[in-house]
Amino acid sequence: LFLEDIGVQTDRCIEEGQSHLYCSQPDHVDNTIMFLAVCYLFFTNIVLVNLLIAMFSYTFERVQENTDLYWKFHLFELIKEYFQRPALPPPFILLAHIKFFIQLMLSNCCSKFKRPDYSFMGTVRSNIMKMTTLQDPQIHQLIKWEDLNAEEYMRELERTERGTQEAKVIATQANTEKLLMLIDNGNDDDNQSLAQRVASLDEKVSQLTANLESTQQLVAWIADSLGRIAEATPPSAAGPTSFTGLSKQPKAASSGVQLPPRPDLRQHSLALGAASAAAAAVDKKAHSPREETQMPAAKSPRLKDPPGPHKKARTQSYEKDGVKRLEFKDEFVRWTRNIDGYKPPVYTHATVRAGPVWADPEFTLDEHKKKAADVAWNEIDKKYKVDRRTFEKVGKYDLARPTPDIDVLLPRNPRGRTGLAGRGLLGRYGPNHAADPVVTRWKTDENGSQVKCGGKPVLEFVAIQRGDTGEWAIPGGMVDMGENVSQTLMREFMEEALNDPVMAKLSNTDRKEKLMDLFGKSNQKEVYRGYVDDPRNTDNAWMETVVVNFHDDKEMMKDIKLEGGDDARKARWMAIDSNLTDLYASHSEFVKEVAEIKGAFCPPEK
Repeated sequence: LFLEDIGVQTDRCIEEGQSHLYCSQPDHVDNTIMFLAVCYLFFTNIVLVNLLIAMFSYTFERVQENTDLYWKFHLFELIKEYFQRPALPPPFILLAHIKFFIQLMLSNCCSKFKRPDYSFMGTVRSNIMKMTTLQDPQIHQLIKWEDLNAEEYMRELERTERGTQEAKVIATQANTEKLLMLIDNGNDDDNQSLAQRVASLDEKVSQLTANLESTQQLVAWIADSLGRIAEATPPSAAGPTSFTGLSKQPKAASSGVQLPPRPDLRQHSLALGAASAAAAAVDKKAHSPREETQMPAAKSPRLKDPPGPHKKARTQSYEKDGVKRLEFKDEFVRWTRNIDGYKPPVYTHATVRAGPVWADPEFTLDEHKKKAADVAWNEIDKKYKVDRRTFEKVGKYDLARPTPDIDVLLPRNPRGRTGLAGRGLLGRYGPNHAADPVVTRWKTDENGSQVKCGGKPVLEFVAIQRGDTGEWAIPGGMVDMGENVSQTLMREFMEEALNDPVMAKLSNTDRKEKLMDLFGKSNQKEVYRGYVDDPRNTDNAWMETVVVNFHDDKEMMKDIKLEGGDDARKARWMAIDSNLTDLYASHSEFVKEVAEIKGAFCPPEK
């Protein structure tokens, strides 16, 4: 840069001897050089330090992204080194080397001696001293870990392929071809499809008109009935009326009211739906002085409502734990019937109170009472990652105190009292959602012919024997938050009926494909979605389930052996015939409903 030459005046130079030329410079030139040098070094250091930080950050991010890969690689190297090194420690390692040398010499000299396998798997098989036997839970955990890593790898590979420009072009081209085919097909069938749509629309309008007329008749009948009840019954008169479904009229014997005959609306499905909702409104009006908002019933297959109150939910199933339910008559099960001094015992099992991930905190304790107010009851609870909505046709369940002396509002069983508050063995307050697969096939004899009973073919279903009660049941389990019901159905069937959580024992690929076809969406038939009369139910926690039928028409389960696993003792095929035993909870009703849907023999009620 030659900054030293700035402002130098040659006439100020004086000669000192014969060795060199000394030039004196002004003071302001020295200051300028120092200032520019300081600025240069300052900015240079800033740039270099930032560059170094950026390089470190980039290197750290790369290492962080591949942490799992590096860990697996080093773990493999460690295991490989562990098995390839001789088992004996120094100085006894000399004996191992002598053994290896003798084996090598014998294999080279004599053909009958097998040459040692020095590969990785060969050393693993030879070092028996270093191998340990894993228990079944450890094997299942290892297989599940490997399966999860394989799925993650396949998903990452799929994401990478989808992100490429070539894949996007191919997908766009395929979508364009499909759109052109739809346009071509639509042009050919426009005239015919338009006529069909007009005819279908006319038919639907006619049906809607007939349904509206029937609904008007029903509304007029309900209004007339309510008016007569209100005129004949004083406000202070106690005692609920009974109105359960469309097959019965409201009982008003206590008031002496004669209700008009109900119009017959069975021929109109829409009118029947309106009648059910209106009948439920009349029942609520007669049972309770306060008005409640009714949510629409779920549009899914449902079993008929039981003729009476729940039974198994009031059995002394917790008596072995030293807890006894309050006993009362069937007429007092409904919450609309008041019981003076109703104070059931509060019980939650120790395993649930310990606070596992699948259970709620104990909201009845003082330190957790405030948390109960933050729970999203009747909604999807994102905080606790659980769906707290009910399948019941009431739409929403009520919140009330478990007992008069517990100052916290908790869900109340929509089917009525059970004689026990708390959660018992259930993890969640309110509905505990489960999924139950009913895998069926036609029963055949030794010649392969269908077995019939009462002129109808007989169905068989996969049943398991529960490990806790010893009762026979259909396999099933709890639905985890974010888990697809189909995944739960298949997972629970594998665990309880095949003793295999991840199909580890189904080494044959053909068997895996058969099971995937059996549990495919095209083979699913939803049978029931709602409340389960379960002996574990309490006033504040109850079981609800989704029952799905998977019918094996193609004999996909023929070569697959049933074996009880997880919490099931045994697994076998059980026939739905006159010898059918009483199953756990409401499972007998579920399999009978499947038999009715399939047109098979259904044993009569006992």
